[in-house]
Amino acid sequence: MAFTRPHLRRFLHVAAAALCLWAGPLRAEEPGLAFGIISTQSASGLRAKWGPVIEDLSAALGRPVEQRTFEDYASVVWSLRSNEVQLAWTGNKAAIIAVDRAEAEVFARKIDSAGRDGYRSYLVVRADSSLKSAEDMFAQAALLTYGQGDPQSTSGTLVPGYHLFARQRLDPRRIFKRVTQASHEENFRAVVEGRADVAALASDHYEGFCQDDPQACAGLRIIWQSPLIPADPLLWRKDLPPALQTSIRAFFVDYGRERPGKTAAKAAEERRRLAALGLSQFRASDNQQLQPVREMEKYFEQARAEIQSSQGSLATSGR
Repeated sequence: MAFTRPHLRRFLHVAAAALCLWAGPLRAEEPGLAFGIISTQSASGLRAKWGPVIEDLSAALGRPVEQRTFEDYASVVWSLRSNEVQLAWTGNKAAIIAVDRAEAEVFARKIDSAGRDGYRSYLVVRADSSLKSAEDMFAQAALLTYGQGDPQSTSGTLVPGYHLFARQRLDPRRIFKRVTQASHEENFRAVVEGRADVAALASDHYEGFCQDDPQACAGLRIIWQSPLIPADPLLWRKDLPPALQTSIRAFFVDYGRERPGKTAAKAAEERRRLAALGLSQFRASDNQQLQPVREMEKYFEQARAEIQSSQGSLATSGR
């Protein structure tokens, strides 16, 4: 018997439904993630160095992972809070804010190419400078331009602020001729080019800049270094599914390591990609790594409040 047009339409609908039941439910594509990175140097340079690692992360998770660079630490924290990024690399001081206010937590930390799980804050001057020490810097401060980091930078602002200024109840903006604020790379270049007399930057970034531009580095000298600072953390949003968190941590901890099932060539390529970042591996971590920096920040803020209070009293008394 021939099908009428209505019969044919019903037949096609039933056939399509049966085909879907037979094939099973269609699998939706896994939602993407965004990885936020602070621009301690040029955004293009960071994309080139982090890009291969992020691509490997995407392949391991089976979902797209987008790399986003930010010019300041506050933007990274805000993007975590607003869920515009779900993963991030930043410094310890900014990580404290992210943990306290942006529903984030530390899950790993960087290990540098020499196997160190920490770094230092440096004060750098030109090699032909008369400044030989931090004491020389203080003695000539009124004549100097001082380059510090982003307000949320651990090594560029907090650590020198704590060890050099807060402990002596000194305010950099009142003792130097001029204070500038910039990224580690810009502070490095400012000293090289004579736009700053002395600047604070992280030891690992300094070593990276020296590797990229040994001639510029040959014209500089380190006049102060801080005690060891915990290595920069990697963070994720706490509301990521537990299974996804497990996969993310496993990827980073495993990256660059040899193990059964991973070819020697793949492990070697991963180590090459880590080396481009000045790293040897990542190590599992948690929020406890922030505690020493929390204590430092608390002291720094108390000292700054006392300095401002005493300056206000002097202004009121006319002294």
